Amino acid sequence: MGDGGATRRRWARCGLALLLLAGCGDAGDTQELRAWRVDGPPGTARSLTVPAHLELPRRRLRYALEAEVPVPERWRGRRLDLHWTHLPAPVELEVDGARVPPLDPAPDLYRRPGPHRWHLPADAGADGSLHLRLIVEHTWAQSAWVDVAPRLLPTGGEDPLLDDTQLHNRAGATVAVVAILQFALFFLVVFLWNRQRREYLFFFVQFLGGAAYPAFWLGVLTPVVGRADGLVVAAALVIAPVAAVKVTHHYFALEPTRFERRFWAGLATLGLLALFVFRDPYVMSYAGGPVVGVSVGIATLYQLYTGIRLWGSWDRLTLVFFLGGWLGLGALAWIDALAWSGVADLLHGIRPACWGLAIYGILQALFVGRSYFRSLAQADALNERLQEQLGAAEARKAELDALNTELRRQLGERSQRIVEALAASGSLAETTLEPGDVVHGRYRVIGELGTGGMGTVYEVERETDGKRLALKVAQERRGVALARLAREAQVAAQVEHENVVAIVDVDVASGGFVFVVLELVEGPSLADPGAADRPVPWCLDVLAQVVEGLGALHAMGIVHRDLKPGNVLLAEREDGGVRAKITDFGISRSVTAPLDEGVTVPTAELGKRAGAPLSDVTATDALSVTPGGTVRPSAAGKLHSLTRTGLVAGTPFYVAPELTELPPRITGAADLFSFGVLAYELLTGQRPFAVPLAELQLDGAALPEPLPLREACAALEPALADLFERCLAPEPEARPSVSTLRAALASRPRAQGSEGA
Repeated sequence: MGDGGATRRRWARCGLALLLLAGCGDAGDTQELRAWRVDGPPGTARSLTVPAHLELPRRRLRYALEAEVPVPERWRGRRLDLHWTHLPAPVELEVDGARVPPLDPAPDLYRRPGPHRWHLPADAGADGSLHLRLIVEHTWAQSAWVDVAPRLLPTGGEDPLLDDTQLHNRAGATVAVVAILQFALFFLVVFLWNRQRREYLFFFVQFLGGAAYPAFWLGVLTPVVGRADGLVVAAALVIAPVAAVKVTHHYFALEPTRFERRFWAGLATLGLLALFVFRDPYVMSYAGGPVVGVSVGIATLYQLYTGIRLWGSWDRLTLVFFLGGWLGLGALAWIDALAWSGVADLLHGIRPACWGLAIYGILQALFVGRSYFRSLAQADALNERLQEQLGAAEARKAELDALNTELRRQLGERSQRIVEALAASGSLAETTLEPGDVVHGRYRVIGELGTGGMGTVYEVERETDGKRLALKVAQERRGVALARLAREAQVAAQVEHENVVAIVDVDVASGGFVFVVLELVEGPSLADPGAADRPVPWCLDVLAQVVEGLGALHAMGIVHRDLKPGNVLLAEREDGGVRAKITDFGISRSVTAPLDEGVTVPTAELGKRAGAPLSDVTATDALSVTPGGTVRPSAAGKLHSLTRTGLVAGTPFYVAPELTELPPRITGAADLFSFGVLAYELLTGQRPFAVPLAELQLDGAALPEPLPLREACAALEPALADLFERCLAPEPEARPSVSTLRAALASRPRAQGSEGA
């Protein structure tokens, strides 16, 4: 048996034996010692032939196995060894009355997982006979199970059974522990990284439970939990199959029935309860073996059934790995279950379940890896399709952007033509719409939203898609007012921003009136009483959005000139916050256009009747300032441009002082003055000046300083208070820019629900 051929034959026989679930390894030049005499507590003395189980008290004690062994003639004069490949208990050896030290000293534990080996004294057996006495510590049930006979052999001779036991028990257990624990830790990390993937938690539980069994045979659990290691292993092996079933349900997207859920929960509960009841080490093997065997057996059959049922509807290679793992585990685990239950030790101390667990762990890892790579392949294919769709969407978006740009250009040109036509026209009939009227064959009137001095706004429904919109018509019976309405559409068509009300359409209806269609903002304005007494964070969110809208207007070269609370509408967002939108471009102006070029109609014009204070001006008044400084009412019927040099338009308290000059300085700073008044009023509930600065400017009076905002609103940050006060400076050069306001408001602490403000 010493040559290579003999070794290969022995390995072949060993492999065949495992496949046939029978013992492996030939006897070699060894002598099995099967006949012994038991020397123990009273009532236990008897003859024993291996294999045999001793009936011993369920307490710690010592018993001895004695035998007179004849030494074969061929071994006399040679040194001998004694091997006992499997008895999981502390054992001492006496030869002819002398104590023999073991070749593999073990820690002082209640059981010994590995084989026992001794070198006999040099003169032992020289006379042809040996007296052997094996003293065993009875520490748990299996220390009384003498399933494997000790073997006598010459020192240096081959002991195939010992080699096979070492290979399968220690090497198999080592491979299983290393492989399974790696997978367990991997799945734990994945679960902790993404706790929504609950199947990875169950993967971790089943692998951790499976690793307990080979760890038991390596002896690494005993120093940690002592004599409870058998209970720990049995409990882990009851939980692991149930966790594996949960993995299968999650991984294959199977919805277990109510019976199945109760069955697996009950199986685990009853198993753990039985183990707890029979936790005594002298009883655990008798109870734990059957409990674990039943749990693993039922789970294995269920998993095989599930894999076969999914064969036609799932990736076959994935199912091969899945089924292969459970077949490998089931084919080898039942041998260990029989041995643990005390029924039969078919392989003479070899525990192939360790290899079964290693095979199971590796194939399960391949199963998960295969699924993962399939998911990657599917994701790559999906990404390719998404890239194609994204390319098509981007091309479509570019086309839509071009169409929107062209639409805005056409709206602007159409508005300009209407401006030019109506600026020189005479009076037109006042327009009144009723619910149910259809404007220009496109917009059905739902009802009136509101009426002002310059026009009426209706809620309408677009006939083509049912979208609700706002339609605005002029109420004044002058061509100039109608032209300003068209000019409003011309200005709004240039800007596309979430904080500016969007223009949808502008046209002349068949009835002869001009209408403008805008997006419908379903919400109040800042002039609504509900906007008062709002917390400072809410106010700052709204003001930040107003600044964004102003920035969009100024970027297109447009000055609003009538920014006030009534022209800031508030729409509710999906997150519960508000979306501020600037509206009403009636007197907006392009800073790149000549000052006598027409602009849109205001919601309120700033004017001064002879002898009337400026703050009493009505919405239809206008102010004409002559080069000599005389203020006189304008003759609206004789105006040939929409706003002429010397006409000051706006809402008194929000008009910047420089707009009263000749010529007026129309810059974005004028809107920032209006913003400062609006911000002061929103934060404090009062206006910063008792009399409009524009009126004082026209009268040549000194311009007062406002009450410091940090005193009027103590909750406001001092830096923001100073910035808002600078907006109220009489000189436009002293006011901050839109970018400065945007940066300051962007760095503020956000209010809840203000995302996107």
